[in-house]
Amino acid sequence: MEVGRMMFMEQYFPDLDDSVKLKGIIEYHYKQTSDFFTDKSDPHSYDEIYDIILKPYADKAGYMLEIGVYMGGSLLVWQDYFSKMKITGLDNNPIVPNSILKKYNSDRIDYQIGNAYSKKIFNKLMKKNPHGFDIIIDDGSHILNDQLKFIDLYLKTVRKGGLLIIEDVQSTINISKLIKRIHDILDPQFGSNYRIHIYDHSGSTTKRYDDVMLVVNIAP
Repeated sequence: MEVGRMMFMEQYFPDLDDSVKLKGIIEYHYKQTSDFFTDKSDPHSYDEIYDIILKPYADKAGYMLEIGVYMGGSLLVWQDYFSKMKITGLDNNPIVPNSILKKYNSDRIDYQIGNAYSKKIFNKLMKKNPHGFDIIIDDGSHILNDQLKFIDLYLKTVRKGGLLIIEDVQSTINISKLIKRIHDILDPQFGSNYRIHIYDHSGSTTKRYDDVMLVVNIAP
């Protein structure tokens, strides 16, 4: 299977007229929520990408996991962006401020502490979520070895029609290694029934070398 055929390189997004929802939610919380922080729109520009790839899931019931929630602001964003999604947030450091925690809807947000790249924490998480996840985001350490562990552990837990997302890919060499690992795992199971997309904003106005996102889309 050729990597070039599986990979879709896109650096610019000319049709963003309908892609303002996520940025609006982020701006709202910066104005209204004490101690709020997320890097999804600044210094990164992932809000533009997310409004495109997550729009089909906005009003669907399902399950989402984000690894590396830091101060917890992104969980508030997802809580507002998705109307029905149940969301699990996992981070190694318990630093989410109380001003953020008290805004979580406990029926939809499950905030946990632990090393997401360890088999022990993974097993604990999946025991609680045997159904798997429709959307999984890795915004953790951004270290290649951890991103590879993330793929090894979580890729097969993505439900049909779902997404696995890795933020802040550090280099083109890392992209190649991540894609190879994905193919090694999924080809025997799905054949060509999945797609890998690379969204590269590193040459845009942000000028961040790591403004790069890898997305795996599992066919329904």
